[in-house]
Amino acid sequence: MTGVMLFACGGCGDKPETPKAYNPFDPFWEGETVYNEPVVLVKDDATGEIKGNLLFAPTEIIEVKNYSLETTYDPSEYTVEGSTFKATASSTMPFMTEANLRGEGGEDYGYAPYPGSNIAFTEGVGLVMQQVNVTYKHKGAWGVKPTVQSQDIPNAMAKLKKGEDINLFVFGDSISTGANSSGKLGIAPYLPTYPQGVANQLTAKYGSKVNLYNGSVGGWMSSDGLTNIAAALPTAMNGNIPDLAIVGFGMNDGSLRVPATTYTDNVLRIIGAIREYAPNCDIVLISTILANPESPQNTSFTPQYLAYDRELANTVERVALVDMMTLSQELYKHKRGVDLLANNINHPNDFLTRCYVANIIGTICG
Repeated sequence: MTGVMLFACGGCGDKPETPKAYNPFDPFWEGETVYNEPVVLVKDDATGEIKGNLLFAPTEIIEVKNYSLETTYDPSEYTVEGSTFKATASSTMPFMTEANLRGEGGEDYGYAPYPGSNIAFTEGVGLVMQQVNVTYKHKGAWGVKPTVQSQDIPNAMAKLKKGEDINLFVFGDSISTGANSSGKLGIAPYLPTYPQGVANQLTAKYGSKVNLYNGSVGGWMSSDGLTNIAAALPTAMNGNIPDLAIVGFGMNDGSLRVPATTYTDNVLRIIGAIREYAPNCDIVLISTILANPESPQNTSFTPQYLAYDRELANTVERVALVDMMTLSQELYKHKRGVDLLANNINHPNDFLTRCYVANIIGTICG
């Protein structure tokens, strides 16, 4: 089982150097190099092969590391066939069995079956440390990319382009609290939460100081957001006025089968409350990722929200839409949920956190 290999050291053979210009928040869909793409290697019960899927077929493997980026694996420990990444017989890379994916045998590593299901789950580090990060070159193409909507946040963009400070308010569920980036989990490489990543990238791009205020609460649905926005906004903002607000609900609504019309009405009223408090505040609405297709949180309700999100963004003044739902849907066509989610249910790992930041920045800045 995977755990005995968790922190094993890779081989000491020669290896190519990792490119030095690496920015974790650069979009993976641009260029010909994917940096630190996570994959969980799974031992096939029938064949005994230990393998996982990459987004593209590599033309060159540059480097393979563990999740914390502290261990580098020797090229003798892996092979690649098309987009399939395989461990060799001598590999020290972590892997899971099909039983492990059901949550069995994970007691020593902090994961167990999600209540009422047969899928592995944890809010700790027990699953992300089963992921290995692959950096590679490829010749593939990616079709799902952000649409630039900087014209929909004119007030915030005007301040950013002048290098002026802005106040950023984030309001949503556990995903918007930052669960579960490595920084939030307290492990290397300590990637910041997606809201902090957005703030950092805006500062790097425009030189503006971005003051981040986060009023998100784990477990909240849009109805909780609506109930609490009037109190949460001035409290989280500490009396300051937001120039830009990111609103991100939908994951828990979909899991609990909230009708799309109810969800949308709640979000519309949340935006109205923000505008009442700060009339000049521009809004970035995030259409949530989909939950792991194998998890109980994957329902037919969540996908319905996207069309309503689009309509809201098209009809309400100064609202840009970041479509994480379509991106996650496309990612799941190539990879397992356990490759992309820290808890294997609905919380992004570092890679998906990086996608949030890249998609938001690509949408609002281009």
